[in-house]
Amino acid sequence: MSTPPSTSPSAPPSTPPAEPKPKAPRNKYAQSSLVFGVAAMLALQISQRAVLALVVGLILSLIGIGTGWLGYQASRELMRGRNWAIAGMIIGGIALLVSIAQFFR
Repeated sequence: MSTPPSTSPSAPPSTPPAEPKPKAPRNKYAQSSLVFGVAAMLALQISQRAVLALVVGLILSLIGIGTGWLGYQASRELMRGRNWAIAGMIIGGIALLVSIAQFFR
C-alpha cells in the first residue's frame, strides 16, 4: 500500500511578480506655497528699492499665502504637507509685510 513515486521533479511554487507600491499622494499646494514664499523673500532682497522687485515680491507673497491656505485645506484629506503649508503662509506673510514696509519707505 505504498504510493507510487512521482516521475516529475517537484517545481517550486511560482510567485507572482511584485507589484510596485502606489505612490503616496503629495500636497502640491503646500510645496508651491513654500516655494512662492521663499521666491518672494528673494525678490525683495535682490533689489530693495526697485519698484519692479516690490511688485513681484508682493504678487509672489500673495500667491504663497493663497497656495498655503489651499495646501492647509488639502492636508486634512491627504494627511500630508500641513507643516509646509503653514511655513509657506508664514514666509509669504512676512514677505508681504516687508514689501508693504519698503513701498512706503
